[in-house]
Amino acid sequence: MNKLLIVIFTSLITQSGMVLADSDSATVHITGNIKAGTCKPQDTEVDFKDVERSSFSGAGTVGATQDFTLKLTDCSSDITKINMSATGTADDQYPESFATISEDGTTDNLAVKISHGDNDIKPDGSTEIALQPVDGNVSETFTASLMQDSGDLPKLGKFSSTVTVSFEYM
Repeated sequence: MNKLLIVIFTSLITQSGMVLADSDSATVHITGNIKAGTCKPQDTEVDFKDVERSSFSGAGTVGATQDFTLKLTDCSSDITKINMSATGTADDQYPESFATISEDGTTDNLAVKISHGDNDIKPDGSTEIALQPVDGNVSETFTASLMQDSGDLPKLGKFSSTVTVSFEYM
């Protein structure tokens, strides 16, 4: 009787169009990267506007200062501290200040010193300033000081200096 049931079952499967097939499997690889949160740093322009050449009286004298605010927005809630540092071209005469160039691309007898309170920001990236986000934002005031870097008076005309600010989030 068992043989009859097997024959009938096999016959029913074949007639109904059901075919038993082999099976395979595949692997799904799920990957990702858990990273610390960040903030959105805002580019900052510091414009000394017009500075009188007579404001300078010799090497190391400061002819003008300009306060500026460095801002970071949308800081992730897991950030409790931010270390900031800056890099740029060091001035030949005052290597702890940033070099400037005149609009014709030559040296112009000027340097820019950047400070945060009592801390001078060095162009080699070695100065770290600790910043604290408040309500997901950072707003810190710095001072840029424009100084004469040699015995020669600064060149007349426009000047510039570029400083790259880096942030390490903790």
